[in-house]
Amino acid sequence: MKLLELVKNGFFLISNAGNSDALFEEVYGLLYSEGYVKKEFLAEVKKRERNYTTGLQMGNNNIALPHVDACYVQKNALVICKLKRPIKFKRMDENSQEIEVKIVFFLIISDVSVHVDTISSLTKVWQCENIMNQFNVIETKQELMDCFLANGIN
Repeated sequence: MKLLELVKNGFFLISNAGNSDALFEEVYGLLYSEGYVKKEFLAEVKKRERNYTTGLQMGNNNIALPHVDACYVQKNALVICKLKRPIKFKRMDENSQEIEVKIVFFLIISDVSVHVDTISSLTKVWQCENIMNQFNVIETKQELMDCFLANGIN
């Protein structure tokens, strides 16, 4: 499954959440109501974030990559949340340190074989300064998809 297909299947949100728990609850509400995740998803994403931190320091555009085991997901998708104000996440590579995150990529993957390919594709996105800087002006899922296509991400 290609990254652009996951974006098309998923959602692009602009969130005013003040912390990760509030963001997780907001995303869960949408995903659960649309049949993407099982009821246990919310508790599992919070638990996993406590045990396996997901903040990634990426220059001026720190990101987080919360996800859960495939058994809690019913449909493959990617949910990208642009935050109106940064939220602190513990770093994946140094969980004693917190970073302020502006963009959160929720991997909603029910097929484990898709997971590795998705991370690989997302790494290209995160390393493309042009794409990451465009998140400052992107307001819709269509604009996001257009940005990815214009930068060779499919």
